Amino acid sequence: MGTLDRYVLREVAQAWLAVTGVLLVVLVSNELAQILGMAAERGYPRAIILDLIGLTSIQNLTVLIPVAMLIGIVLALGRLYHESEMAAIRACGVRPARLLRPIAACATMPACTAVEGAGGSGRRRRSGSRARSLRSCWRWRPWLPPWPRPTSRWSLRRSAPRRPDR
Repeated sequence: MGTLDRYVLREVAQAWLAVTGVLLVVLVSNELAQILGMAAERGYPRAIILDLIGLTSIQNLTVLIPVAMLIGIVLALGRLYHESEMAAIRACGVRPARLLRPIAACATMPACTAVEGAGGSGRRRRSGSRARSLRSCWRWRPWLPPWPRPTSRWSLRRSAPRRPDR
């Protein structure tokens, strides 16, 4: 791997990690508010609250990492163009397609994460861990359901006005 490849890889990786960190903080703070509200209603112990926060942040990462990679690549290449480094690279005789190699090297891990998150086995493991956490809450206070009951479609249809028969 040449000097240019390492430079582009470092720029893309730094932008990706920065975007991932910022977006993860935003999503975890949102989840924290929801989980603390749910815990206040149902009286969950502290250990289960921390488990739920950790599990939801891991679950969010499967969606967040590929999106953050896309935004990180755009930011890194935009910075290279803005500071005229791409013009210098082109002046040295390097084609812009040559920069795809370090970008592809950096993007393989998020791509594998997205495939694993969308696939069956990884998703079952994570949702199983969250389900075990919720079941432990269920055993702790069995009179409170761990999630709200969905409304049936029939109840939504009955509230709609009926058409007159022809």
